[in-house]
Amino acid sequence: MCLSLWRFLSRFKGCVMLKKFFPVGYYYQQEITIYCSLLVVSILYSLTTINRIYDWANTYRLNHRAVVPDYIDICGFSLYGFFIVVIFSVVMIRAHYHYHYVGTKSIYIMKRINHPNELHRRCLAAPLIEILISIVLMFVLNYIYFAIYRAVLPPESINPNQLIFYFL
Repeated sequence: MCLSLWRFLSRFKGCVMLKKFFPVGYYYQQEITIYCSLLVVSILYSLTTINRIYDWANTYRLNHRAVVPDYIDICGFSLYGFFIVVIFSVVMIRAHYHYHYVGTKSIYIMKRINHPNELHRRCLAAPLIEILISIVLMFVLNYIYFAIYRAVLPPESINPNQLIFYFL
């Protein structure tokens, strides 16, 4: 799926501009494909939160004395996939620096460029953008799932003290 998405996006000039965020001569399409795949798997795994919310809603409808746990307990580990994506991006920072010194030895090209921060920009830009996208997406999904939690469960079953934590 990500490979076909990459082929579709590669027709646009924006993907050619991505080369300036990666090391010279680096095969960045493979990194983007792996990143997109990890992101899709993380999103799909986070959807288990919705399943748990609806399970607790059905349990509460059957038994009004059932104690519905806090959102953080229902959410559990479902958003941890995004941390794996962040770890992948941090590892790619090291891989980008390593690429300059091994193989093509493009470190010599970087030393001849007039901009002293060009090496750091090429090694840090793409992974930091990937980390930012992953964290923002994780927070957006967390708030969407919390809104579903609030909408599906009756207000009398929700602990009012947990609302302060999520809206600060």
